[in-house]
Amino acid sequence: MSLDEQNYLGREQTLVKHIILQRYLLRLAVIVGTWADSITYIDCFSGPWESKTPDYADTSFGIAVQELKKVQVELAKQGKRPRIRCFFLEKDKKSFAELKTFCDSLSGIEAEAKNNVLEKAVPEILEFHKKGGQKNFTFTFFDPKGWKGIELDVIQPLLKLSPGEVLINYMTSFTRRFIESQDPELIPGFDRLYGNSVFRTKLAGVSEDDRDDAMVEEYIRRIKAEGNYSFASYTPVFQPQINDIHFHLIYATRNEKGLEVFKKEERKAVEVMESARAKAQQRERESGGTLELFSSNEMHDTQFYNSLRTKYWNKTKAKVHALLASKKPVSYDFLWEAALTTPLVWVEDLNQSLMELSKKGKLKFVGLSEREKFPKHGKGVMVQIV
Repeated sequence: MSLDEQNYLGREQTLVKHIILQRYLLRLAVIVGTWADSITYIDCFSGPWESKTPDYADTSFGIAVQELKKVQVELAKQGKRPRIRCFFLEKDKKSFAELKTFCDSLSGIEAEAKNNVLEKAVPEILEFHKKGGQKNFTFTFFDPKGWKGIELDVIQPLLKLSPGEVLINYMTSFTRRFIESQDPELIPGFDRLYGNSVFRTKLAGVSEDDRDDAMVEEYIRRIKAEGNYSFASYTPVFQPQINDIHFHLIYATRNEKGLEVFKKEERKAVEVMESARAKAQQRERESGGTLELFSSNEMHDTQFYNSLRTKYWNKTKAKVHALLASKKPVSYDFLWEAALTTPLVWVEDLNQSLMELSKKGKLKFVGLSEREKFPKHGKGVMVQIV
């Protein structure tokens, strides 16, 4: 299923989210399905909210079902037939009615829809997960409309589901407005979001330019600890018509292969994001009646995106230099992790930088064969400053 950009006019940020979900879920499930008896998808804030298609092809649950059906076909070719199971949760009664009708129409997939809020539905979700059996891989998607609903004490039991991975929409634009509020009605909510009030001390003194990253990274730290995840990364998703971050997608996994797949799909999604933003901004400029001679991509100012790319690449370089500073051999895998757990940085960035330093005689690879152009994760390659 190819996502139609016309269904996302005015909500281009949702297009980016759905592209990552769509492409990642397909690749993940095909890999997992080679050994799992069940693949369970849990969507804790399903909707539909702003769907513009009769088949819900522009909703998270519609996309998930379509991709999981593709997975069934691909795995069947290999003689693998894991149970495909979906749990959809929606608190709004009207939206739930649509969701329930959709689930009832499905065949070949176990789909259960519940009308409830996440905080009260966790026991039901855990019971649904349990019925998946011992070899049950679970992918959980948390996509609230605001910063409420994903408090750490609420989602903690779901973070612990193993084997499994999570994708969380951290609503940055909403959170930054209230996170440092002294309003006694808001403070308890943010303390629950992070699990305690320690985050306030960590945010104190952080510059405005680094505030978003500090908020997200501290939340990720808690997510990793509670779910015992080995890796986590996050992707900034921009507002369509202005240069600002709307939300961050947080991904957590216990397996390096999952991180590798996620980062590949992140790269493709942000390319679509910039193209969609270019079109949205051109539509806004042309709304007064004057058409522009050049295409949206030619007119698009990429400075905001490029500045963030530079910022995050500089963070990666600092991590890499710190790891190599002792001049002792360092596993390439550590450098790989430093790069792939940083937003908007990809393995190609790391490899190109390392190879340039190697050509200049500033570092050497140990264990890299002459036939290999670049080092690869999990191959035992060591890197050393010369």
